[in-house]
Amino acid sequence: MPDLFSHLLPAWSVLGSGLYAFMALLALAHAVVLIGFCVPLTAIVVAAGALAQRGYVDPAALVWSVALGAWAGCGISYLIGRLVRGADVNLRTWAGLQWATQGGPGLIRGRLSRGTFAFVPFGAGRMGGSFLRVMGWSGLSAAGLALVAVLAGMTLGR
Repeated sequence: MPDLFSHLLPAWSVLGSGLYAFMALLALAHAVVLIGFCVPLTAIVVAAGALAQRGYVDPAALVWSVALGAWAGCGISYLIGRLVRGADVNLRTWAGLQWATQGGPGLIRGRLSRGTFAFVPFGAGRMGGSFLRVMGWSGLSAAGLALVAVLAGMTLGR
């Protein structure tokens, strides 16, 4: 593991305090429908958690930035779903609509499932779900994802 840190630190130190904004942007991109598949957010947050364990990154700021970015990305996916509400769009909507019909716990389960994370708020938007309800539950799932990934990285960084 020390070799990993020696390779990560020069790249991350270039960002300085902008690292947290960069992590928020990565989390936002990860949560937007059709873009999220290109961003390996979990691996990046776990690596950042390992750096937090070593004292190079503030873990609380890391959790907040990832959670806030993921929550904002959920809002964008929801609004995209609202925009294409009347259109015949077949973008894995079955998964998103299935989870969205189960209410709040279904939103969390769907957001944390592999392959359906961005489609859940998208599907809820297409179904006309309440913005506040969807965003509330998406915020809980975003915070949970951020906390668990950072803690996993901190555990691995020992």
